[in-house]
Amino acid sequence: MSRLHLVPFGVALSSLFIISYVICILFNLVTGWGMIDIVMKMLPWASISLPGFLLGLVEAVAYGWFVAFIFVPIYNWILTTGSLQRT
Repeated sequence: MSRLHLVPFGVALSSLFIISYVICILFNLVTGWGMIDIVMKMLPWASISLPGFLLGLVEAVAYGWFVAFIFVPIYNWILTTGSLQRT
């Protein structure tokens, strides 16, 4: 197994969160369903206004990098200590 690299993983995860956020906002605008309530619980400063939307994008990037900074070192440490042995 290969080690994870922080920057590509952070960019990929942030991109996933941004795409998911934009899809949820667009879905809410098109259908009027309550997707915005779920988004507001995950991204507390986001809203349907332009400044709120941009702040939601910033939050999505920040959460992506937050997870990457925690996950990548833990994964690489487990990989190098031999805790993941193939059977």
